[in-house]
Amino acid sequence: MTGVVEIRDTTQESPSGPRMLAVTLADLLECIAPVGRGLTWTILDLEAVGELSGKRNMLDLEEQIQASPHGLVVSWSELLTLAQELHQVINCVLAGMKAPSATAQIRRGTDTCAISDLVLEAIDSSLWSVFARDDRVLERLQRRFHDINFLPLPIRHAC
Repeated sequence: MTGVVEIRDTTQESPSGPRMLAVTLADLLECIAPVGRGLTWTILDLEAVGELSGKRNMLDLEEQIQASPHGLVVSWSELLTLAQELHQVINCVLAGMKAPSATAQIRRGTDTCAISDLVLEAIDSSLWSVFARDDRVLERLQRRFHDINFLPLPIRHAC
């Protein structure tokens, strides 16, 4: 089964404060790890706040992603490291594919889900949209998160 879920779990730091998205990229990667670690990943879009290791800074990384017509191809290990370095993901599109050669077919603004096996999309710091071809991913997300909504295909967003 192929499906899309939106995850909107939130937290509130104080009774009068705003509600904020409680799900991080690291949380999602931990949840999808059984499937995700076997995929080739490309970052198609990223707007985030964080402290990157090494000589890179966030602006350089965002520009590198935007300059690449197929996104920035990264390993699972690199994706996990990046997720730990991010404090907040505002907007993001990550696509995972079983076939490494499929990354050459991906282009920003195309039907990413037609080519990908898994797509993670952060939208305006308010929700995560996850497209998955593998039922195990959808089941794991449903068990792990609370405010989750299954959407009919086709949907808006990256897909």
